[in-house]
Amino acid sequence: MLAETISPDAMMAAGEDDLLSTRWCLGPQWRMDPKLELWVDVECSPVVIRLTGTLDGSTAASVLAVTADLVEEGYREVVMDTTELRVGDAEGARTLVRIEELVDRWGGHLSWTASTN
Repeated sequence: MLAETISPDAMMAAGEDDLLSTRWCLGPQWRMDPKLELWVDVECSPVVIRLTGTLDGSTAASVLAVTADLVEEGYREVVMDTTELRVGDAEGARTLVRIEELVDRWGGHLSWTASTN
């Protein structure tokens, strides 16, 4: 059974012991598990985009937008690290194809790294 949601103000007013005990009764909103995490390293060449989590219809647009921004800014050599990525549906798979098409259209080169397990 989930406890009622506690407001941020109430959490701030709670003592340390109360705060620790309430974390476990907040329900699913406390976990805030991201569906997809995206890291971009522009300090190296080629630029590396690392994806962790699930790429699907609900997360595809953000990955495509970040890639488009990088390519438009002049990054033409891109490595897409999908080692910890799970493709959740057809839209996720189509997004990977669109990313490759996007980089190619701008005259760039996309490489993929993934787990061999």
